[in-house]
Amino acid sequence: MAILVVEDEPLVRLSIVDTFEELGLEVVEASSAEEALGILAGRELCGVLTDIELGGGMNGLALAHKMREQLSDVPIVICSGHVLPLITELPRDAIFRAKPLFPDELARIGEEFLNAASKR
Repeated sequence: MAILVVEDEPLVRLSIVDTFEELGLEVVEASSAEEALGILAGRELCGVLTDIELGGGMNGLALAHKMREQLSDVPIVICSGHVLPLITELPRDAIFRAKPLFPDELARIGEEFLNAASKR
């Protein structure tokens, strides 16, 4: 099972992916919501980490809502360094984390994703 990381800023995405991989986690990455939705087909995920501001079309909140429809029991973490969403804007059971995300927090998120996956 993999973690899907959706982040449009290449250096930020690289940092997040590297941290997860250093922890021994499998990661699939996308730079847009549309790319992320394409990855869902035939892929088993243990968690999704998405930025809110993805540039272009769909933002991370809309993506998270679409993913919740398709992945009812997969943990979703939504993050941003610029936007603070209202709790009512988040999909069911999704959580928000403010950026920057430091390695220790990413480790906790990865652990939560794996724990949730082991219970499914």
